[in-house]
Amino acid sequence: MKKIFGIVVVAASLAACKDNGKSSNTVTGNTSSAIQSRDSAGVVVRNNIQLNTKGNLKVLQAFMLRANGSLVNDSNNVKIGEMIELRLLVDGWSSKSDSIALGGSEKIVTNDGTSVLDVPELFKDQHAIPLNKAQMIRMQAVVTKQSKDYSFYKADFKVWNKDADQSLSGSYQINIVQ
Repeated sequence: MKKIFGIVVVAASLAACKDNGKSSNTVTGNTSSAIQSRDSAGVVVRNNIQLNTKGNLKVLQAFMLRANGSLVNDSNNVKIGEMIELRLLVDGWSSKSDSIALGGSEKIVTNDGTSVLDVPELFKDQHAIPLNKAQMIRMQAVVTKQSKDYSFYKADFKVWNKDADQSLSGSYQINIVQ
């Protein structure tokens, strides 16, 4: 089967927030064309990202970016060859030390149900990381080519703590435009 959906770099990465692991409730970038939902606690979710958490985790922000750092608007329109990044700012990971071992998975299907990516363990070669680096989860992907015209791709993802009963899971959809 030809790979239709290409994953940039290592498919997912963990990075420290700019302010030493602390996250803020401010979304930067052009927000004029995007809809965001903000709950009473100030949690910001954009791009129709669906989220579920377990084990006292709290997602402070969930949104998608383009390679140039601009926000993807809520139509989630993406061109072939354009890199997108799902970014999740998470609080509440528990650890007995100052490091944490995370697991992650991602599955992507087309609008007709064709599976184009199924990675059961995104972080299998990654060692435990400092706890503050787990506050920002980044997953990058790009549609590299299509064997036929698909109108959208749906991504399901999950990230979990390998040492505690904690996880976050969710999904989002990107729409292909010419």
